[in-house]
Order: sequence, then structure tokens, then C-alpha cells
Amino acid sequence: MITESELVDMVKDAKAGTKAKKFKQSVELIVNFKDIDVKKGFALNEVVQLPKTNSPATV
Repeated sequence: MITESELVDMVKDAKAGTKAKKFKQSVELIVNFKDIDVKKGFALNEVVQLPKTNSPATV
């Protein structure tokens, strides 16, 4: 099991290894669960609150 502080430290280390960009960067998190078989009826349902921004999104 990994603690929250260990996860934060890993993200900081990953971001420190890159050059600064002129735009906001994101971090992708991939999680693998052991001993969970969705074919046997076990499903995950999780809600994550995203931060609100004050400016509208532009593409």
C-alpha cells in the first residue's frame, strides 16, 4: 500500500524532471488493482471532483 505523502513525492519528482512549459500541465495516473476480476461481477464506481476554473475552456 502506498501512502498519500509517497504519492505526492513521486508526482513532484516526475514533474521536476521536465522543463517548464508555457501552459498548464497535467499528470496522468494509472492504477492497477490486484485480485479484482470485473468479469466476476466486481465493478468499480468512483467519482472524482475536478477543480473549478475561473476562465472558460478554449480550444
